[in-house]
Amino acid sequence: YNKLIVESDVAEGTGTNITFKNGTLMAIETLLDDAVFESSLNYVEFNSYAGLKTASFSSDVTSYLRLPLYTEPSNMPSAFPSLSHRPTFNGPTFEPTQSNEPTEEQAIRLEYCPCDINRKCLGVESVTLTQYERNIRICFKALPTTSRVVGTPIVSSTSDSSIPFTTLLDSDMRGGLITGEPPDELFESESSVGSAIEVWGKFDVVEGGRTAILGLSVVYEIASVESSAYCSSSTAQLQACACQCDDNNNCVDGLIQTPSSRNVRICVFSSPTGTKIGNVDGFFLQNMSGDENAADSFQIVIQNGQPKNSITPESPATLRVITTSLKDAFFSDLNGKRIVKARGSGTVLPDDGGYGQNVEINEVELTIMQELTPEPSRSPSSAPTTVPPTLVPSNAPTPRPTPLPTTVQPTPEPTSVPSNPPTTMPTPQPTDVVTP
Repeated sequence: YNKLIVESDVAEGTGTNITFKNGTLMAIETLLDDAVFESSLNYVEFNSYAGLKTASFSSDVTSYLRLPLYTEPSNMPSAFPSLSHRPTFNGPTFEPTQSNEPTEEQAIRLEYCPCDINRKCLGVESVTLTQYERNIRICFKALPTTSRVVGTPIVSSTSDSSIPFTTLLDSDMRGGLITGEPPDELFESESSVGSAIEVWGKFDVVEGGRTAILGLSVVYEIASVESSAYCSSSTAQLQACACQCDDNNNCVDGLIQTPSSRNVRICVFSSPTGTKIGNVDGFFLQNMSGDENAADSFQIVIQNGQPKNSITPESPATLRVITTSLKDAFFSDLNGKRIVKARGSGTVLPDDGGYGQNVEINEVELTIMQELTPEPSRSPSSAPTTVPPTLVPSNAPTPRPTPLPTTVQPTPEPTSVPSNPPTTMPTPQPTDVVTP
């Protein structure tokens, strides 16, 4: 038993060298004593105890590597053994490379990103949270493919407001989804706007005989409503922003409507902060495939301020919720994806109590398809494992439900949009409306 490194320094007389590379890799070289080969040992084992750091935390990890010993060169295999003929032990069994250093593919690591309900990574705008965009969704995956997440991941944030997080582990235990939703108080405080919170996670990952503690870190900016991606790029002083939303009135990306799941929920909210929605005067759906002006291409939802086949629940003065069900005509002769646009107009009241202004509601694109058929998976057919929320005080608010992840990842394809959308309500009346 020999100590090669003591307190980060090379032990004297061991012939050991340490080389650091780019802050993420440390190479250790040493020369085995003759006594090792003169013994009856069949292998030599290297044990390590190291500290790892991320932006948010540090931790100690242990690992080991076992190598077979040969007394004479003639006893060595004529070529590198294949995986099926290698000695059996609990250590890693990597394919040999031209270098003695671990390759990028061999390193245990964690990939992650903010994502939508279809596990599709989102862009930079996804790390902005507003009053109506408060869903935190972080997808993660352990690599290499033989890695597994074990134990209960620890997830927390730097927010002064308690945010309950839930971790959903996939059935193969290799990856999963972190969900969370900041409370109202985070958006009600003027001092919060412009600030940022960091969400971090700590995971125990195993691969073969190796273990590692890995982390993730995503910084979210707290922004005002007018910074929302669901408001138009117009410089108008008053705006009516819109998005598809969940039952908690949070904007959600990546939703797909099918014949068996055709209910649509649209949230319309005013901008800038402090303004109010006076009324939704008109709202309709338009099929953008085929003849856009045909009678079957329209579905009137609200006309002259009166709902036709929608429900507008009681909501704050800054929000109106429109719910309806897509009519059958939108799904006829459907092959692949189809885009339906939700459009309308409403009144926005300024924060100074002055007269309201009639504005167009920012249009929302809906993606419809025939029934979704999940792609075959090599993973066991079981539901994701739910890991209870962590680091949440006993008086923390109850987590609001979040749509469960799905393996289907459709991406809406761009379609041609008329340069001058109608500003008045179409006259055709729907003939086959389905009441939700």
